[in-house]
Amino acid sequence: MKMLHCRKVSQTCQQASRHNQAEAKLAEDHVKREFETLHQFLRREEAARLQALRGEQDEKTRGAEQRRDEINQVIKSLEEKIQLAEEVIDAGGDGVKFLQDYKDTLNRY
Repeated sequence: MKMLHCRKVSQTCQQASRHNQAEAKLAEDHVKREFETLHQFLRREEAARLQALRGEQDEKTRGAEQRRDEINQVIKSLEEKIQLAEEVIDAGGDGVKFLQDYKDTLNRY
């Protein structure tokens, strides 16, 4: 009788052990799925943020290029005005006429 009781206890322990292992495996699989879901979310979030950052960078670059172009236009205009002033001074000899007509010269361009 005692032997039968010991075997039953042993079987019960084995069943409990198998049950515990199965539960542990289920819990492990669940944790892995949850972390994989989290990883997928984080990858999507990273991609979205990097895309937004690249968009901002492109916008800033276009703005800087536009400002550079505007500055280059101003420089070109100033160079043309300087060249015109030099031509007027050279043509007039002493530049007195240029100084008298300075305002009119600038307004033409």
